[in-house]
Amino acid sequence: MNSKLYFAWDGKVPNLQIICVPMPNTPNLPLAGTSFIRKPLDDFIEELNCNLKEQMDLYYSYVLDHYQSDEEADIYTLQTWQVCTSNDGTYEGIVLLYYAAINPYLTIKKHMGADLAEEYLQRIPAYTFD
Repeated sequence: MNSKLYFAWDGKVPNLQIICVPMPNTPNLPLAGTSFIRKPLDDFIEELNCNLKEQMDLYYSYVLDHYQSDEEADIYTLQTWQVCTSNDGTYEGIVLLYYAAINPYLTIKKHMGADLAEEYLQRIPAYTFD
């Protein structure tokens, strides 16, 4: 175990580090929700599955400093997760929670500007229904 981290945690090392990140194909903004928890990994994964099914709690993340906003431009939803084990035993696991913006156009427009939002619209394919 990493001795610096162990002593920094006063010997009460959390089981998991949770990191919220945007999916690669969604607006890349910092998201709220990164944390450390003391819960067995299996229990946390069970909670994630429940949150995903019920669309509650960890199902949502928000652009940093816009926690619990009701604007579509600030809301991301959980898409998947990845568990990485700690090679030095510091944590039971590091869990990456991957989120996607519910409305990428509005997210880009609000947080990156109207010009980039227009560029985004030009890049996405137009679908027609015949």
